[in-house]
Amino acid sequence: MDKKKMLLGVTGTIGAINLPQFIYTLREEYEIDVILTENAQRFLSPQAIRPFVKEVYENAFSDYSSKILHVDLVNEIDCFLILPASAATLSKIANGAANDLLSLSVLNYSGTIFIAPNMNNEMWNNPAVQKNIKTIKDFGHIFVNTASLGIKASSGEIVQTEAGLPTPEDLLELLDEEMGAVAKK
Repeated sequence: MDKKKMLLGVTGTIGAINLPQFIYTLREEYEIDVILTENAQRFLSPQAIRPFVKEVYENAFSDYSSKILHVDLVNEIDCFLILPASAATLSKIANGAANDLLSLSVLNYSGTIFIAPNMNNEMWNNPAVQKNIKTIKDFGHIFVNTASLGIKASSGEIVQTEAGLPTPEDLLELLDEEMGAVAKK
């Protein structure tokens, strides 16, 4: 069975440290290209995941032959996932801002994007973030976050958040379900 093609955007939140677990599970069904934003690279080295994915892209202007990356990467993909998604990335998506390879790729993609935000509840519940979430949902994109316990990065305190990452297995199941529903539309 041929694997589906995924473009996985990774942004600068603490959840980026969990990316190897997600890649391990997702690669069962997907051939994965990864875009690591500059801030994501503060949490995760490209070398840590490069052996497990098809390609890792670190910026829009790297020497990757004659490709126009933000156009070519979104062609012929079956799934576009942003995990984890920061509040800054949500703002870019909602407002059509594009200043890096991930945000440029978002603007060049006409399909449904799956978004797994990762932030504390104070950020998640901020009216500006909630406004961006509504706008993004109105665009037809799908949020795949979950309510969960997490460690507040600033204090080490265990807290409940609505913007937690699903388990890798739950994410894979959710993507299968949602992609099937999107395909039926």
